[in-house]
Amino acid sequence: MKLNTLAWRNLWRHKRRTLITASSIAFGVLLAVTFTGAGDYFYTRMIDAGAKMGMGHLTISAPDYNRAPSSQKRLQGTDQLQIALADLPEVSSVIARIQGQAMFASARKSVGGTFIAIDPA
Repeated sequence: MKLNTLAWRNLWRHKRRTLITASSIAFGVLLAVTFTGAGDYFYTRMIDAGAKMGMGHLTISAPDYNRAPSSQKRLQGTDQLQIALADLPEVSSVIARIQGQAMFASARKSVGGTFIAIDPA
């Protein structure tokens, strides 16, 4: 108890130094919280932008497709899966897409690329 009283008195013996130190700590914490919040915000925006530009927030693929993509590894019964997913209240839209790689060629040049096809119906 006596040590706490001595420490408290020592803090306020140099008021200016104590206030500068306390305000520096408060400012540092404020900056850390602000930049952490900004980082979380930008990370969320980046995820949403990537989902809008690409395949969406959720992609369902055949087992082992991501490890070794192949046109033979495709899902069966996707119509029933689309209906079941569309009935979920959290789901805003369900779209069947096909993604693959191809060689695109013209008279002068050929280049490899990726295509994404959707069912317009």
